[in-house]
Amino acid sequence: MIATVEEAQKPPKPRAAATLLSRVGKRFVRLSAGVFLLGAGGSALSYYALVKTANFPKTLDGFYVDFNLDELSISETGGDSDNYGPLSPFFLESQKRLSLKQTLDALHKAKVDERCKGMLLRSSGSLPKGNDWLSGSPATMAMMQEIRSALCEFSSQKEKISMAAFNTFGELGTANGLQAYTLATAMKEVYVQPTGHLSIMGMASRAPFFREFLNKWKVEPFVVKRNKYKNALNNFEHSSYTAEHREATDHLLGTLFEQCLHDISTSTGVDTRALRRHIDKAPLTADQAKDAELITDVQYGSWVREMIGIQTLKKVLSEVLEDKKNMQKTRAYEKMVWDANVEEKVRMRMQDYAAAVEAEKMLDSIHNKISLAWRNIFRGLGPNREDEKVSPKQIALVYAEGAILNGSSGSSGKAIEGTRLAQVLQKLSRNPKVKGVVLRVDSPGGSVVGSDEIWNEVRNLESLKVPVVVSMGNVCASGGYYISCPASRILASPGTLTGSIGVIMGKFNFEGFFKDLGVKFDEGKTFGKNATMMSPTTSYTRAQRRQINRMIDSVYDEFLRKVEEGRSMQLRMVKRIANGRVWTGQDAYRLGLVDQLGGLHDAIEAAKLLSGAGEEARVVEVKTKKSLLRRFREAGLSSFVTDSVVSSILADFFNSPSVDVGMLKSLMTQCNGKPVLLDPSLLFYR
Repeated sequence: MIATVEEAQKPPKPRAAATLLSRVGKRFVRLSAGVFLLGAGGSALSYYALVKTANFPKTLDGFYVDFNLDELSISETGGDSDNYGPLSPFFLESQKRLSLKQTLDALHKAKVDERCKGMLLRSSGSLPKGNDWLSGSPATMAMMQEIRSALCEFSSQKEKISMAAFNTFGELGTANGLQAYTLATAMKEVYVQPTGHLSIMGMASRAPFFREFLNKWKVEPFVVKRNKYKNALNNFEHSSYTAEHREATDHLLGTLFEQCLHDISTSTGVDTRALRRHIDKAPLTADQAKDAELITDVQYGSWVREMIGIQTLKKVLSEVLEDKKNMQKTRAYEKMVWDANVEEKVRMRMQDYAAAVEAEKMLDSIHNKISLAWRNIFRGLGPNREDEKVSPKQIALVYAEGAILNGSSGSSGKAIEGTRLAQVLQKLSRNPKVKGVVLRVDSPGGSVVGSDEIWNEVRNLESLKVPVVVSMGNVCASGGYYISCPASRILASPGTLTGSIGVIMGKFNFEGFFKDLGVKFDEGKTFGKNATMMSPTTSYTRAQRRQINRMIDSVYDEFLRKVEEGRSMQLRMVKRIANGRVWTGQDAYRLGLVDQLGGLHDAIEAAKLLSGAGEEARVVEVKTKKSLLRRFREAGLSSFVTDSVVSSILADFFNSPSVDVGMLKSLMTQCNGKPVLLDPSLLFYR
């Protein structure tokens, strides 16, 4: 049948249109159901993975935690180490990265976990990549003290087994093992293998000074600082220690050394005078260390692992035997005693235990959210529907690690980008769930402008009645202290390096250097008297010097005023303890620069108390981590190669593991004709 033109031009029948819509609707419903099931399935799998991880330790009636430092890379945030730049994930594949908080959470959980019968702290004694806090550098003392404090709390439990097994503490005196040994003495028993040593030779400073070298090459350094203790560029400006530089350095090392002696003496029972005599004779052989009662015995690590395994199994078996109803489990454990691989049966690696603790916390958070949602639903159905709904209370943990930069520079290394961190703090101030903020600062300072931008946001949080508690890491000096001073409370470890309330700027004039090479600079017309003031090939005029000094005075006076306001101190007192001098956390507590000696956990508890959030408040870590792709794009492979080569050359030249190439680069870029709040005072410690 052939349709006419009129019939062809007629619109489709309503029934056909309805059929089409019905088909589309069915497909949409099926697609939505598929997406929902896929999402629900993914969520269920994720939840199952969390449950499995959290319940993993519960498959054992008892175990000991194997804290193997060679398998772990512990840092502030647990992120990529700067040793390899953007390629860290590939080079550190054999090491599990843990943050300081994850490590402390696991240690505190192990202390109260009835299933955890003991802990073994062990290491080969060599410094693995990523654990710079055991390098022997005084600039990394605070992190060691925080972890040691948690280990001491664990060892204080009488029923817990507590052992340390190190192959050596610095082989043949080639490395300073004082920090590692101080850490190990937190355990009840310390073992060293027969060929090991106690290379606990103490602390000393030996710094290179480049002024005569620069003079030979006709490079003129120009430094302006406030005040006499601001020694960040002394290595370039002078030929030896100034009186103030030597005084501050000797005091810092002496204080840190006394802290190590006190900790070792408290744990071992050896008085400090005897310890000094042993240190003066170091390095000691393992037998000499045993005779001096500095270690428990001379044994190989394999023997120690076997012993803690047997002791753990005995504790578990004694508990199982008390349960006479479960004879099957009793017979299984009795057979296990004669197993040649008994140590593996009751061993729980620290990384696995930390993952279980973290998964358990995440599950608790999920369950609390579900419970809170149901409470709000029933509250809405009740007679008081207009009442405010219950909302979860949070404590935000924000990390500020590295040199402080102005703006958002996209730095590939560890750095605090002023604008980026300020934006994070702004968002927290607008979040009604956030009742308090813990700002973890590990920074030697940096840009004045970047520091001031962060300071303003910390003060704004305080003005909004959101208390900020600062937890200082290894270093919180100069600009690091600048951003900390308006906080409600400041905590530091005894070995934290802080203070350095001062300002410095400098530049180098290479005109004479280039002239000897036959390079001549011909200057054209300048539009503005100071157009070439910051040029690296010109000297300052007298007028420019006066102007720079006025600028430095202005920045320094502003720094003093902020400390006076934030710490509620008299300006006269602030001036006495400022002058750019670096203090230990122990000194800072005595001088009123910090409120309390304590670590990250203490700061979190203080934030809960000050904010009124209570113990049930959830701690949320706020990180501004960059993707691996972005890090490759910003840093580039050439940066990785250059940093590695420079690091190797400098470390070999100065024969010191504490030479921080990243800090040196930041120092050079920050001080290029700009006033900065930077003081890496321990850059060349030996």
